[in-house]
Order: sequence, then C-alpha cells, then structure tokens
Amino acid sequence: MRPRHIALAVLVAALWGVNFVVIELGLDHFPPLLFSALRFLVAAVPAIFLLGRPSVAWKWVVGVGLVLGVGKFGLLFIGMDQGMPAGLSSLVLQVQAVFTALFAALALSERPGRVRLAGMAVALAGIGA
Repeated sequence: MRPRHIALAVLVAALWGVNFVVIELGLDHFPPLLFSALRFLVAAVPAIFLLGRPSVAWKWVVGVGLVLGVGKFGLLFIGMDQGMPAGLSSLVLQVQAVFTALFAALALSERPGRVRLAGMAVALAGIGA
C-alpha cells in the first residue's frame, strides 16, 4: 500500500472519530432531529453538484435518506442528546456492520466466508476490549 493511501485511511479514521465529538458539541445548540437534518443537508448539497442525479428511482433515494437520516442518525442524535457519550455512540454505531451481516444471513440466506467471520470476530473483540 502506498504511503498516500495509508495517510488517507488515517485521515478518514481521524475525521470519523472527531465526528462524534462535533455531534456532541452541535447538540448543545440544535435539537437532535434538526441537527441530523442539517448534517445531511450539508452533505447532500455539494453531492448534488459534484455527483449529479443517481441512476436509481427517486423512491429509493428518498427511502434510504429517511432510513439513514431520520431513523439511524436521528435516533443516534437523540441518544447523544439524552446523555449517551460520544465514544460509546461511536462503538454502538459500528456494531451495525455485524448486525447487517447477521440479518443478511437470516433474511437473504447470505453466508459470510471465513475471512468475513474472522473480520467480524476481530471487530467485536476490539469493541469488547
């Protein structure tokens, strides 16, 4: 892996970690659902101009936006507003990857291979440490 790629990966991890501290600070000034909506608005406006129209039906774009923006992040912001610490919020949000794989196995009969199972075990061990 090139040094540039490693630096970009570290930058993404650092930004992701700081993200929860910024959320906690923002919740001091905005109600949770409004702050979640503002976050998605700030991300969506540049994406509209840089990426253009997605090649899927609008019902899917709206559906994913509602599930992620209102459901997932709305509940996250409400939880943090009610006192959940930023660090714990980050961990709880990351466990979604394990649950997604489990739900896919149950609902879609997808079977993760050994490498994915090992990755999930490492992720859970890191969360439990």
